Amino acid sequence: MKTLAFCIFMFMLLHVLAACGSNTRRVGNVQVDLGESDRFTHEEIQGAMDVVKETFLESHGRWSELASLWYDERFSNGTIASGDWDKENTIVIDSLYYRGQGYGAGVYWWPGRGFGPARQLMPWIWILSRESPSDPWVFVTDANQELNEP
Repeated sequence: MKTLAFCIFMFMLLHVLAACGSNTRRVGNVQVDLGESDRFTHEEIQGAMDVVKETFLESHGRWSELASLWYDERFSNGTIASGDWDKENTIVIDSLYYRGQGYGAGVYWWPGRGFGPARQLMPWIWILSRESPSDPWVFVTDANQELNEP
């Protein structure tokens, strides 16, 4: 009986430890390009990217891994101009992330699309805003986006 209890305990402990480490892997190896900006400092852009990382962990499945983040002021200004956004207190961060089952080669059944690669590199944008330059960035929305490479 003690052996069974010990095996169950070890099984649960391994799952807890694996879950703790997975978040670090999912956002820990992100390539970051802060870009050049006339509107924001590098610290402001980095702060926005930190919010993106936190939001990514909360909103994307466990089989997703953030690959890169970058800020492109021209693209950001164009996206903001196309919506009802405060230009001085809104930022758009571009990203690429891996989506899919597992981390090896293989094929996966994608609902509604059929079979495809087990991992796919997805372009994504994140829109964040703040009340004033002294306030922290707050996530507003995100969306799949045509690739805007750095």
